[in-house]
Amino acid sequence: MIDLEELAELNPIDLALLLTDRVPTWTAEPAVRWRAVLELFTSRLASSDRRVTPEEVAQLRAAYEALVAGASGAGALDGRESVLRRVNMLVALARSAADPAIDDLAAAARRTVLESLPLSIESARVKASNWRALPADEVRDLRYAKNLLGPLRSIAGDGRRPDDSADLDAWLQLLPSLP
Repeated sequence: MIDLEELAELNPIDLALLLTDRVPTWTAEPAVRWRAVLELFTSRLASSDRRVTPEEVAQLRAAYEALVAGASGAGALDGRESVLRRVNMLVALARSAADPAIDDLAAAARRTVLESLPLSIESARVKASNWRALPADEVRDLRYAKNLLGPLRSIAGDGRRPDDSADLDAWLQLLPSLP
């Protein structure tokens, strides 16, 4: 069994290696423990100031995917939070990756966002103009779209591909109007 104290002392790369080698299993409070490890890994990844190599990017992604899957399976994350965490992880890795990996990470983040948006750009434009009058579930959809899109601003120019540029540009222009 993996001890949370042991994990807290590891750097992001060593933590990723451990987590891909030994997937945690807990009998007591699994959702709480999965969330704790996920938060630890996320904070370590976000606070790391060194460039990661393409090999380390693959390790970090695999470990993070395993953590998100485990946390989701234990009930610690719902589908939307899982997607948000994946997008934020991809963006964080794109900001810290060595040059060859940046474009692929940025493209993966954009693709994940564009595939996960809960409504069309046309519908979002109409709803955004009068969002205060909308039912709560429609406001939540707009807010989720904003939460998905927000992290992309920092990597919007990286790895641009013609097939996603127009849609992404339209959404990023609408971003300030979303609740």
